[in-house]
Parts: sequence; structure tokens; C-alpha cells
Amino acid sequence: MSHDLVRDYLKTIGKVPLLSRSEEQQFAQQIQVMQSLSEIPEDQRTHEQRELIRVGNRAKQAMIKANLRLVVSIAKHYTYRGLDMMDLVQEGSLGLTRATEKFDPTRGYKFSTYAYWWIRQTISRAIATQSRSICLPTSVIERLNCLKKTYRSLSQTLKRQPTQQEIADAMDIDRKAFEELLAYSHHVASLDQLVGFEEDTSLGDLLADDVAPLEEQVEERIFNQQLKDLLYCLTPRERAVIQTRYGLEDGNPLNRAATARKLGGLSRERVRQLETSGLRKLKAALARHNPLKKARAS
Repeated sequence: MSHDLVRDYLKTIGKVPLLSRSEEQQFAQQIQVMQSLSEIPEDQRTHEQRELIRVGNRAKQAMIKANLRLVVSIAKHYTYRGLDMMDLVQEGSLGLTRATEKFDPTRGYKFSTYAYWWIRQTISRAIATQSRSICLPTSVIERLNCLKKTYRSLSQTLKRQPTQQEIADAMDIDRKAFEELLAYSHHVASLDQLVGFEEDTSLGDLLADDVAPLEEQVEERIFNQQLKDLLYCLTPRERAVIQTRYGLEDGNPLNRAATARKLGGLSRERVRQLETSGLRKLKAALARHNPLKKARAS
């Protein structure tokens, strides 16, 4: 894509002023009203309802135009991955549009925070889709489908995730044929974390083709970021204990004894005290900040 085209696009969107927090809130409320009224059949809408829908549509376009610079900023981090810059911007704009439709101004976070994850996720999915678009023979596609069906069937029968060897046996294919099939799956399912052909090797994460709904991913990302920010209301020792105890850094939670050993210089009782005081502070901070999970539970 021509650098001149990108430059011209940036110049155009750069002329659109950013919105204030109050404008974001106002436009978001107007969009919510518009979406609610849009469910009414068109021939049954009153004049006032039609006007509110028009106001909501204008608010939506204003929100989108004012945040296109955010799309470009995020898209720059994904260049040279199969899509050119303007394609990335186009995909990111779809995420931005979706963000304007799903944003709830009562939840207490800025629109840019919410939109960031929608934009990032839609761009990432577009790149993943592009990488999966490699043409494969029909016979290979059929075998890959069989692989997934076998995995699901064994999971239900065994009440656990089957190993690669168990799947290969169920498909009645040898190790070489199975590994060749997995090599193809690299191209169609982004299976870039394949491990050895051992008895205890699981394919659970590799063959699952149904990811969490995008909205859930976005909300989870925002909550995790908010939680990470809130950790700084703790003392350094409280923060270290909470992060280690619950595996916030590496995904591996530890019991209190193991936490004490890992941090060093702390007794198990001191870990308990720091954990208790840290959790108390976090709960208070979470309530004040009205994060997603609190809002979702209400």
C-alpha cells in the first residue's frame, strides 16, 4: 500500500478533534437509545423515535471518527503480518464500530480503554484468518475434520483431554501420518504450540476451534488490566504476596508455604497477614472503580 495513501489518511483523520469524557458519555447514551429504538419495526416508530435514532446514528459516527487515530496507532503494531496497513486499519475500524455499539457508559471506564481491546482483537483475528486461508487438498481438510471430531469424541468418553497417541490410535493411523496431519494443522488452526508425541501430551488447547466470544475476551482483558493497575494501591510486600499467591505474573498460583519460600524472609503466618490486608484493599479499590466483573455480576 502506498505510503502516500496512508499519510493522506492520517492527515484526514488528524483533523477530527478528540472527544471529551462528557461527550463520550453523552454520545454513548444516545447510541444506546438508538439501538433500543431500532428494535421497533420501522413502520411503527413515532416521529420522536425516528429523530432519536437519527441522533444516535450521528453520535455513533462521531465516536468512530474521533477514535480512528486509535485504530491507526494499534494497527501500526501489526504490520508485516500478512495484511497491509490500510487493510489493518479497515479491520480495526470494524472493531471500533463494534465497540461503539457495545460500550456501556455506566461501567466506569473510558471508551478508549474499551475500544482498544475490540480493535486489537478484530485485527488479530483478521491476521489469523489470513494465515488460515492457505488452500489445502479436500482430502486433507476431511482428515483434519476427522481429527477434531475424534478429539471431541474421546474427550467425552474419557472425561479428560486425550493424548496425541490416543487420537492417532482412534483414527487408525500411525505416528508418521498423524504428525504429517498436525503439520497441516499448523496452517489452518495456528497450532504453533505443538509438543512431542508422548503419552502425556494433550491436544486440548491445540484442537479447540471455538474460542471465547469476542465480547468476553474484550471484557476479560479490560478487567485484568484494571486489576493490574489496582495492585499498585498495595504495599510492595502485599503486592508481591498477592501476585505470587494467585499466580498473577506466571499463571502458577502457590500455597502460603510455597509463597513464603519463593519470596524469602517471610513466615507462612506473615504471608497470610499480607494476603488478608492486600485482598481487603483490593476489594475496596475494586468497589470504588466499578470494574467490569462487579458490573457484570449486578
